[in-house]
Amino acid sequence: MTDLNAPADLNEQVGNARDDLLALMRRVRELTEQYGDLDPEQVDVDELGPAMNGAVAVTETIDRLFDTTRALNTAYDVLDGAFGLGSRLRGR
Repeated sequence: MTDLNAPADLNEQVGNARDDLLALMRRVRELTEQYGDLDPEQVDVDELGPAMNGAVAVTETIDRLFDTTRALNTAYDVLDGAFGLGSRLRGR
């Protein structure tokens, strides 16, 4: 019987989570590029929130996506460190 909590199995799960995070990072980068391709003069905003124009909404959306990218990069680095340490564990 395989112990699902064996260090190698746990570290494989950390590696899988790291791969999932990397895929999310790629998707956020793609979204940032797609928002960057929008023509601010060709979009408008609704009237539900603070007054702004399409250019401001596009710029602020891109800024938030860059913030997300920075946070995901930090999370990836920390998770990668956990993966590296976890890879050193073995059963006795």
